[in-house]
Amino acid sequence: MAERQQFYDNKNNNTERRRGEHLCREEHKWNCIEQKEQMEVDRQARMREDPLLGKKNVSGVPYNIVSMQYFFGFFGGFLENLFNNNLFLILKINLV
Repeated sequence: MAERQQFYDNKNNNTERRRGEHLCREEHKWNCIEQKEQMEVDRQARMREDPLLGKKNVSGVPYNIVSMQYFFGFFGGFLENLFNNNLFLILKINLV
């Protein structure tokens, strides 16, 4: 009788151990899925915050490389102003 009870106890212990392992594996799987989804949400938020990051086929320079004309907008105007001011300073230093 004791051998039979020990057999069933071992069987139940093995079943509970396997159930616990499966539970840990399932928890880990769902944690990874939630983390992946959160990373995707964060990536989309970063793309919405930076207007140049999410756009495709947009030039990285604020001017046309061939014609050297500045694009209309903040970056083009900023670069044109910077270039004109620095060119003025360079010419002023060389003339003195």
